[in-house]
Amino acid sequence: IYYDIENLIGGYGPRMDDISDLSLKNILDDIRRVDMLGEIAIQRAYANWSDPRLGVLRDDVVELGIEPIQMFGFGKGTAKNASDVQLC
Repeated sequence: IYYDIENLIGGYGPRMDDISDLSLKNILDDIRRVDMLGEIAIQRAYANWSDPRLGVLRDDVVELGIEPIQMFGFGKGTAKNASDVQLC
């Protein structure tokens, strides 16, 4: 499972959506409820993990064994779609 955190939070701009209720556990539960997949081999979450607002996801990442993939914002502005490029 590849989590595109940038899409889940609505981007990194100054008016980033409130993510206090975002739960990767709930997303994983929803995926499992579909009951169309077997054993999950890999879970990766792509984000700029240096953004302090993403701290609310830290417990989920650790508990679920999700590999956090650091996406640096080397471009101008908010480096929109950096995760999309890496995922491709």
